[in-house]
Amino acid sequence: MNKKFILIFGVLIIVLVGVMAFQTFSPTGNAVKDGTGDSEIKLQVNIPCPGHSGLIKSYLLKVDGVENVDFELPYYFTVSYNSSKTSQEKILEIGIFKQYPAKIV
Repeated sequence: MNKKFILIFGVLIIVLVGVMAFQTFSPTGNAVKDGTGDSEIKLQVNIPCPGHSGLIKSYLLKVDGVENVDFELPYYFTVSYNSSKTSQEKILEIGIFKQYPAKIV
């Protein structure tokens, strides 16, 4: 195979993976599930860069009851959730926050 083909193929794979990674997000860049939550919490998460926001959003959306996650630079996340399904405590207990500590602001 020639180098040009390999380069084009590599770029296409990278673009495809990027599209697949963000398919759960709305056009505004905010992660959305179905419905709207009746409660909200704003978190400050100790992430090394804004590029980690997608990782944090994906973990938050796995929590049963979390309906929406908005990210604000540099490290703030506003989480809308259904208080009959989850709580602030359960949200703060997710595993990713052991690596990237979070606190309520």
